[in-house]
Amino acid sequence: MSTVHNIGISLGNIKTWHDGLGEFSLQLCQQMAALAPAWRQQYSVQFYCHLPQRFHGIFGDQIKYLPTEPLQRVFHWTREPFLVWHSLHQHNKFRAPVKAKHRIQTVHDLNFLYEKTAAQTIRRRLGRVQKVLDRSDRIVVSTQYVRQDLQAHLRCHVNPEVVPLGVTDPTRLGQEAIPSLIGKTFYFHISRMAPSKGIFHLIDLAQIWPEQTFVFAGPAGSYVDAVSAAIQEKNLRNIHLLPDVSDEQKAWLYSHCSAFLFPSLTEGFGLPPLEAMCFGKPVFMSNKTCL
Repeated sequence: MSTVHNIGISLGNIKTWHDGLGEFSLQLCQQMAALAPAWRQQYSVQFYCHLPQRFHGIFGDQIKYLPTEPLQRVFHWTREPFLVWHSLHQHNKFRAPVKAKHRIQTVHDLNFLYEKTAAQTIRRRLGRVQKVLDRSDRIVVSTQYVRQDLQAHLRCHVNPEVVPLGVTDPTRLGQEAIPSLIGKTFYFHISRMAPSKGIFHLIDLAQIWPEQTFVFAGPAGSYVDAVSAAIQEKNLRNIHLLPDVSDEQKAWLYSHCSAFLFPSLTEGFGLPPLEAMCFGKPVFMSNKTCL
């Protein structure tokens, strides 16, 4: 009987699939699940997904699932040994299992370096990332820019490998129209709507351009709540705020917008501009960080 090679993919304490990290994690694990039967037969590989219990089963029954537990931030024991353990982002506070032979760490960005953050906080965050890197055998980044950031601000005992992200072609998806926008001309923005995404600049733009319609989409949460409050405070009626749009709704918005706006100040990769380009849309974006 051949030895089973367990490969663990840790999503950490993932909360939503509607932001960049969620999209990245979702697409990677969906592809992994699709490959699982062939890899199990050909290479004796068994894939595991490490994520909160409420999401177990989301990728089907061809892979196995491991729950996240608070204690794993200090010590992570599993009955099964792992040949490879891959942590999908630098914010993952859960350690790899003690039985993991090879450990891979993906780092998407060091965006906190470019935000209005106190020097002490920056040093603390750099220290956290450094500990993660020190425990890893391989380091993966999505752009040359992020690799340069790592090498400039941290000690990398191995050379970070650049693996550019792929974008799912949204033109191949079905489309679901937003009834309130049918027949309207609008500019589109999608992000998690943190201040670093430049969202408040877009609100200012909407205020001085009342005849133009703007559509903001992103994952529901505190950032969207803050944007909603700002829109209400300014009494702006030309902004449509759409939290948690489906893939089909997002495809419709890309397809029917006049242009895509992405004034983000801190990006590790930037998937939305590529998605807009798939539809041949003009993209207005900043030239900050990797953009």
